[in-house]
Parts: sequence; structure tokens; C-alpha cells
Amino acid sequence: MLKSFTAFLLISFPLWVMGQNLELLTKLNSQINESSGLIYLDGRLITHNDSQGEAMLYELDSLTGNVVRQVEILNAVNTDWEDICYDEQYIYIGDFGNNNGNRTDLKIYRVSRQAYLENDAVTAEVISFNYSDQTDFSNASPNAEFDAEALIALGDSLYIFTKDWANLRTVVYPIPKVPGEYQLIKTDSLDIDGLATGATVCSETGRILLSAYTILQPFIVSISEYEGNAFSQGSVQIINVQTPTGYSYQIEGIAAISHQLVYLTAEENILGDAALYKLGFNPTSIREIEHELIVIHPNPTSDYFQISTDQSVIAHIYNAVGQKVKTIHSKQVDVSDLPVGSYIIEICESSGQILSTQKLMIRR
Repeated sequence: MLKSFTAFLLISFPLWVMGQNLELLTKLNSQINESSGLIYLDGRLITHNDSQGEAMLYELDSLTGNVVRQVEILNAVNTDWEDICYDEQYIYIGDFGNNNGNRTDLKIYRVSRQAYLENDAVTAEVISFNYSDQTDFSNASPNAEFDAEALIALGDSLYIFTKDWANLRTVVYPIPKVPGEYQLIKTDSLDIDGLATGATVCSETGRILLSAYTILQPFIVSISEYEGNAFSQGSVQIINVQTPTGYSYQIEGIAAISHQLVYLTAEENILGDAALYKLGFNPTSIREIEHELIVIHPNPTSDYFQISTDQSVIAHIYNAVGQKVKTIHSKQVDVSDLPVGSYIIEICESSGQILSTQKLMIRR
């Protein structure tokens, strides 16, 4: 689904990589121009489209971007398929896209790996769920907290990473791999100051990678050195990425090929073609930098906030769907005219150089 933002230095984390370039492998065939999830399984690169697409998995040729095989899920409906993962026995497809926060039919389809490999049409078992902390099912766009686009299989559980429009974080919900109906209880959250769109796990290292975005370009969240499912207590790092001119930066799918290589798919949008990218991922290249800690306060606020810095700054304010709603040439910023919700504050020098990007909550 089209929601794009800029990749900046996220001051919540001390570690980052400056603007690594994604290598274009190929433009994607129009048949899969809304690729939303991606896995690398038995040498096969497998994807699916998102909302209102066919209930179909597609295998890609990484040189041409063409579909070389497709497998229909006979008893499934693609309401809003957002991610895919697998374990030793099954493939799991997350039909849990929920941009408005009002769905009551969230589910994960479970397909036998063997059946998938041997047939061009298969049936799926269903894992149905709701979030135990969701009590309001009215339309919450554009501040939905219970949207999700990222799924991994780890140990004996699946883990959903939400796309929290209200707080620009990702909340973690474990769910059993066994078909049934479940009420999910959150176990963790990460303040990534952005929106998670996909997930993968490196089988060699256990490192979790999330694709995400904030304001105009994508970034990747790396999670390592965690214990159990306490992901936020591990080493959390941000990798900013750049896409080639003319190709989409709306990255939705991510798949670990090895501990040093990931593939990513981006769905077509108004600024670029759907594409398959690769990124040489080298954790040792992540380096620590020092920078002025710029704080905005009060946060949350109801009417104004102050920027704590000695420099002359410009504040650009973006709403949850990436639209710039205000620019202020002052350290004290009046937001009394803005609706309640979640915002991104981009703080720049007078020259335009970005100093910091932070989230702001307006509450009344």
C-alpha cells in the first residue's frame, strides 16, 4: 500500500549506516508490481501481491523480474496479504494488513512446504487472531495502531511486528504456529520512529531484519544479540538505504539470502517502477557517531513544543501519511492548529542540512 517516507538519522538509536545504495537486480513484471512479501526457500525467490491481489504465490527470476512459476492457494482470499515466512515444514502468509484499524478477520494462512513444492494449487490451514489490547474497531486511519506488515517464524512461534501509525513504533505479538483462534498479547515494542513493512531472519546468525520507512525513503532495522523474544533488549541498529533513480523506494518485502546478503522488493508507486534489489549487508560496517542530542519538549503536547538547541533551526512537520503540514523558522513551534495524532518533526539547519528527525504526539 502506498505510504512513503524519508530515511533519516533516527536519534533513538546510537548506531547507524549512512545511505547504503541498493543494487538494482531487475524491474519486476507487471504481474507482481505490488510485491509485498518475500522469502528465499530452497533456491526459490517467492513473493505475493498485497490487498485485492490474487491468492497466489509467485516465483521470480532474479535476472529478468519475470514470474517463472505460480501456486494458487485454493481456499484463501487475499484481503490484504502483507508478509510471508517459513519454517522446516510450512509456509506462512500474513493476511493482516489493517490500514484503517477496523478489521475483525485477521489471519495467517499455513501451507505445507512439500505440497507447495509438488503442486501448482494447494489448500491452506488458517490461524485466526485478534489483538487483546484492541477494543475500538472504528476507522482509525491515518492513526491506526493495529496494522501489520511483518512476520517471522522463530522457534515454536510466529512473531508479528506491527506497523503502528499512531506511535511510529513496532509492537511485537507472538502467535502459535498451530491453526486455531487466538487473542494475541504484546510482548515487546521497538521505537523505530518509522513504519515496519517486512521482516526476515538470517538462519545462520538469528539476526532479524525489518524493512521500514520514514518520510521519503526506506531504512532497515537490524536486531541481533537478543535473548528469547526480548528483541528490544538486543542490539538494535538502523541502516539507511538509497534506491536507484526511477525505481520505487516503497520497499515492502525483505529476504535473507545469507548472513551478508539480502534481497528486497519494492512495489510500484508514482515515483518509480516495481523492483527487485539486493544489499550486501555487513554488520561490521556499522559505526558509532557523535552528534548533538536535540530534544523536543513537551512531548506529547497539546499546543506547542520547544526545540532544545543553540543553533538556528527550521522545523518541518509531516503527518502520518507523509504530507508536510507546516514549516516553522523558530525553536518554539505552535501546533495548536493541527489535529490530534502522530507527526514526524524534521529539524534542519538554515542551510537545509538535517540535524534530527523525531516523532511528536499531539493530544488534547
